[in-house]
Amino acid sequence: MPNLNKVLLMGRLTKTPELRYTPNGKAVSDLGIATTRHWKDGGDKKQFETTFTQVTVWGSQAELITKFLGKGDPILVEGRLHLERWKTKDGEDRQKLKVMGESFQFVGNKKEST
Repeated sequence: MPNLNKVLLMGRLTKTPELRYTPNGKAVSDLGIATTRHWKDGGDKKQFETTFTQVTVWGSQAELITKFLGKGDPILVEGRLHLERWKTKDGEDRQKLKVMGESFQFVGNKKEST
């Protein structure tokens, strides 16, 4: 059976991205992206739901994003889901589902409304 692990997110950065480097010199940045879904309920009352997603980008993409984008800027990210697992100092198992960014596009500008 074939498998597909693909994610497309278009939203706004929840904080200004920070660039760091691994001990091997590879650039990496963790992004927070907020995506909001809008709809009207049965009484035509506007409703919305915001989802916050963590995205990790690597290499030159991480460098470009941290150079040109800041909190509130729109971005389109394509990537894949990744389940990160670790043990706490107390030996408890933890996990977090995040997106590993594979490509991105600049979208609009900060002044445009959503």
